Amino acid sequence: MTLKEDYDYTCAHLHAHGSVMRCQRMFIQVKHCTNAGGAVAARDTAGVKEKQNIAILQEKWPGVFSINGRRKAVAGSEVVMSWKRYGKKESKTQVEKPLNKPLKKTLKTTLKKASAKPTGALSVSFQSGAILQYTKKESKVEYLNKRCKQANGKSVGTCIGMKFQDGNGETKSYGYADLKYDIAGGRLVMNKQKRS
Repeated sequence: MTLKEDYDYTCAHLHAHGSVMRCQRMFIQVKHCTNAGGAVAARDTAGVKEKQNIAILQEKWPGVFSINGRRKAVAGSEVVMSWKRYGKKESKTQVEKPLNKPLKKTLKTTLKKASAKPTGALSVSFQSGAILQYTKKESKVEYLNKRCKQANGKSVGTCIGMKFQDGNGETKSYGYADLKYDIAGGRLVMNKQKRS
């Protein structure tokens, strides 16, 4: 994506982790909206490139993005994001620009990689034979509680890759990032002692 990539990063994070921390007390007026270079240089006065990137967002994250009719910018070049609409009926304000086949293939590959098992540095932090215990500390997000109950009494190695349903009812594979998140939230603790 040449523009709107911050929206894409946010959606990828929400898709993987279910939530983000957001500060509602600030509204930032940033210089890069008007200065030369960067994203501004990639834009055009007719908003063609903006619309192309919005079409990618709408294809990749169905239902999440609708056109913002209140902004004074070029018509159809600004969006409103609502994650709770993800996967639901597509907005009436879709950009009418079908994606070509190579781009669709690229989007599918990107999503597949994003949902793959995390490896590397995180895997080193957790011993495969360590046993997980559910603390019964409740999250407001019910699917997090369910997956922690599912992990209770099992080894880390057994839990990595186990299937669970996220808040949208989609089947996901439990990864090291999920484990780290559940431990940080106090829902799971890790007993270093291996099962006999």
